[in-house]
Amino acid sequence: MPQGRMTQLIAVVVCIVLLGLSGLVSADLTSSAGRHKLTYTERAEEGDPPQVALGIAMGAFRGLFVNILWIRANELKEEGKYYEAVDLARAITRLQPRFPQVWAFHAWNMAYNISVTTNTPQERWNWVSQGIDLLRMEGVKHNPTDMVVHKELAWLFLHKVQAFADDAHWYYKLQLAAEWHEILGPPPMPEPGENSREARIALFEAWLKPIVEAPETLEEVVEANPKVNELLDRLTAIDVDFNSQKMLKSVTRVRMAKASAVWPELERVADPKFLGMTELVHDPEFAEAWEDLLAFTRRKVLIRDFNMEPRRMLRYTSTYGPLDWRHPAAHALYWGQKGVEGGMTRIEDEVIKDYDFINTDRLVVQAVQELWRTGNLWFDYNGMMLNSGDREPFYVGIPDTAYISVYGEILGDVVKRSYYDNDRAYGSYAAGYENMMKDAIRYVYRRGDRAKANQMKNDLANFYLMNLNDNSRSTYLAQDIDRFVRAELIDRLGSPSVAQQEIYGSLQEAILVGLVGGDAEVFESAIEYAKQYHAMYMEQQLRDNPQGQIGRTEYMDRRFDFVAGQAFASILPMLAVDYAQQAYYNAPPEMRKWAYDQVVMRFKPYFDDEDGNPIVEGRSFDSVFPEPEGMPAFRAMIDREFAQRGRDLQREMK
Repeated sequence: MPQGRMTQLIAVVVCIVLLGLSGLVSADLTSSAGRHKLTYTERAEEGDPPQVALGIAMGAFRGLFVNILWIRANELKEEGKYYEAVDLARAITRLQPRFPQVWAFHAWNMAYNISVTTNTPQERWNWVSQGIDLLRMEGVKHNPTDMVVHKELAWLFLHKVQAFADDAHWYYKLQLAAEWHEILGPPPMPEPGENSREARIALFEAWLKPIVEAPETLEEVVEANPKVNELLDRLTAIDVDFNSQKMLKSVTRVRMAKASAVWPELERVADPKFLGMTELVHDPEFAEAWEDLLAFTRRKVLIRDFNMEPRRMLRYTSTYGPLDWRHPAAHALYWGQKGVEGGMTRIEDEVIKDYDFINTDRLVVQAVQELWRTGNLWFDYNGMMLNSGDREPFYVGIPDTAYISVYGEILGDVVKRSYYDNDRAYGSYAAGYENMMKDAIRYVYRRGDRAKANQMKNDLANFYLMNLNDNSRSTYLAQDIDRFVRAELIDRLGSPSVAQQEIYGSLQEAILVGLVGGDAEVFESAIEYAKQYHAMYMEQQLRDNPQGQIGRTEYMDRRFDFVAGQAFASILPMLAVDYAQQAYYNAPPEMRKWAYDQVVMRFKPYFDDEDGNPIVEGRSFDSVFPEPEGMPAFRAMIDREFAQRGRDLQREMK
């Protein structure tokens, strides 16, 4: 065979082999692109910035063009031209939706830079929520396994909404709480004495399961319960869209309103549509149909409007604790952990450093810490409905013991994954774990569970990630539980802000969990702890101020009965009237006296008209909030006490 012919034959064989190999590689690349959604915009749509059409037209040079846009977007941000930067960022996300940094840039610009240039809390929340929605509804969809996008979304919930850096953070918290109160309905309340972690998780699982198990189509709902079809006709007749957040909001409002003591006031001012919806929601004929329709609608709204998976929400509830989705940290945990799990599906030895596990894990841990510190959320949804602008609706988060054990479990999982060395895991988490556990030990101790607090202290002493060779630490944790807690308290007595947090935090728990929740044991233990800490603090304060001066140099009242009474009087008017009634009924008579005059001003208009006659027959203000015996003498005592303090203060100032 001639040499030229041989060369040609070899070349043909090589080409065939290479084509075959390229086909195999191409198939694998196509499969990977589909699996990881590595697709790009191929056509401009109405409303797109003009840069999108130009970038598409540039074909293979699209990447270079996007780099130029990215540089320009950063320059605009540095120049303070945030709105122009938003337009460019939108163009980049359309051209290269798999560019996670630009999603983060885009959302940050809206939630942080643009929001603070506006004038009202409503305007600020609009931009913050737009930043959240951008990541949640678009960034995550295009980057379902990318940790950067998930981490930034978790950060917005944890830092922008839950933290205190923004002046409007309370408004953000209230809006988020109201939204999720309507989407899922009020979370279940445990029965007194059934407050264990396991019991509460089971309660919240039962709350979510109907949503998880709801049919995917309305036809299936109607097939399972034909009464739903009749209910849909009734909803159509009063112009209510069954397939929207608006219906969930309407149902929540009328359910809570009709069950509340404020219903007569609402009924007087309600429009016909609200009254028609109230009648339909409370019609016993449709009780089962309502539950089936609500579960279906909630499932659909979660998936369609929030890009959230009900089954994942249930799994995280089972794993982490009774997640209250009105709390920003619950969403931070959801998106942070989802990002970690998605990132783990893409791990290979050569790309480990490209995935920021340690920072994303840290957000999950911080979310758990925040749920432990404030996860037991008390939110006055009725106050949001009736808010006339003269007061903020009641919103307070107190510690939730269900999350105490989760930190250690997460820390163990992080180390087991070993994507970074144990020293980094220790440095990032172990010190925070010890500080949190010391707070938790004191908290459990003050609730009266001395044995559990002691076991937690011993577990901390032997925790395998801590420095077990530190003799001073070992000696400190070897103390018996009473001395350990007292040493912890004394260590913090020098800070008035910490003392106030300890005392008023205990009083909040005594009132909300003890009195509103009807748990007498919690009330007594929390009051006793606050009383003891107050005595220790005042003793320390008097040592620091031997002249015995008062007034200007003290951060709280010397008399504990005044501190506790004033806390009760300040909290009760902020509660929904039904919660206030429960707290008032369960409170000791002496504590009632502190709140009575405030309660009269706040709640009497709900029960009595201007002439003092009951609005609802047989339900007067005096029957719900009876006046405590001895109120005239109590008022006179208060007047004498404060008059004497005024004279003492004048002498001190002279």
